[in-house]
Amino acid sequence: MIRELRIGIIFILGGCTYDTSFVQGSNYFDLDSLISHQVVQLAERNPVVTKTVRIDGEDEKQQIRFDSVEWGKELKIVLDLDVNLPRYVGALDIVRTNNTLTYSPKETEDLPIGFVAYTFSDTGDLVGVRGSFIDDKARSIYNVSRIIELSFQDGLLSKYRVYGFQKMAMRDTTEFEVLGELSY
Repeated sequence: MIRELRIGIIFILGGCTYDTSFVQGSNYFDLDSLISHQVVQLAERNPVVTKTVRIDGEDEKQQIRFDSVEWGKELKIVLDLDVNLPRYVGALDIVRTNNTLTYSPKETEDLPIGFVAYTFSDTGDLVGVRGSFIDDKARSIYNVSRIIELSFQDGLLSKYRVYGFQKMAMRDTTEFEVLGELSY
């Protein structure tokens, strides 16, 4: 079971870069376009990813490279934080403070996203994304809660971390963490 979970987690993470053109025509920050752009950049630059996967305190570390298809799979989990979807229009509070843009559900809304925060440098470059996601659609069968953190340097993903837990019916809770550090 741990092996299957490890394999699944290994291929679901990644990173993003920011360009102001991604926001135009969107209700909220356009994470989907951002990720698509980042997949191209990462595939071209071909960084080495030092990835540490921890499941219930058991660590596995490896160095790997991804092609564009693998980067797409690796980044897929980040799309859980995409608030630019019809169900979120008008359902989120938006707070801008200094260099951070934060989306969170209004008190009257029951949404899977707890929050998503985008942090920018003084020059407007994206330097971080952090958000929480709870997947409890099938509450009687499973519940997954995770925090996703991305760090950027010079417009490219430099580090990512996903951590949380998975609880399946009639099984113990599994805690997990995936940490990826990119070397260009």
